[in-house]
Amino acid sequence: MNRNVATLLALLCALGGCATEGGSRGSGISTAVEGNVASIQVARSSSPHPGRGVRRVALREILAVEGVAHAQTALEGIAVSVEGTTFRTETDAEGRFSLRGNFEGDVTLVFQGPEGSTARIAVNVPAGGTLTLTNIDIDVATGKAAAEVQGAQFDGSVTAVDCSASTLTMRSVYQSANDTDSYVVRLDTSVLQDSKGNVLTCADLRAGAPALVQAEVNADGSFGNGIVQVTD
Repeated sequence: MNRNVATLLALLCALGGCATEGGSRGSGISTAVEGNVASIQVARSSSPHPGRGVRRVALREILAVEGVAHAQTALEGIAVSVEGTTFRTETDAEGRFSLRGNFEGDVTLVFQGPEGSTARIAVNVPAGGTLTLTNIDIDVATGKAAAEVQGAQFDGSVTAVDCSASTLTMRSVYQSANDTDSYVVRLDTSVLQDSKGNVLTCADLRAGAPALVQAEVNADGSFGNGIVQVTD
């Protein structure tokens, strides 16, 4: 297992126990988006220098509070919601959050600060899976948010195998009838294994095989630097 894979699994485990309430599927399976806000660019009340009215506040700056039982930091109380739904939560003192509910596919997360400023990030969440956004930077000037790393975990079914291109195409086993999303997993940067941890090759895969995917989301939307564990 390479270092990127080990780091991803550690992040998924560290952030996996922070669920908040939300809707769920009739099967009891729900989709989750979780992660942490690491920095936010906040506007100063006034600035003597043109173009310098925005300052980046990082987590290390705002946790330096001594002698106080609890003090709200700049990363606490940021509202996080799935646009167009009622799913909403707030970040804790360290900027962590978790949303769980009946949503899937292409959605937009909205981050809203105490002063009402908002920033958005578009993500693709596999149905019934977990998308973990690590070290999110919120830019109130542009209205955009970006994550340092996006990690996904979901139970899928292999729909196509292309060993010449070192890719496989998958769908979530929990997708609704109108969800046509598919996910390309890059095998050249991922580890294939069976349910006992034995290493597999691309030639061992077949269409229809169930598999658990734990991987990073690449810039082009494909998955890589992860593990595909065939579960049948």
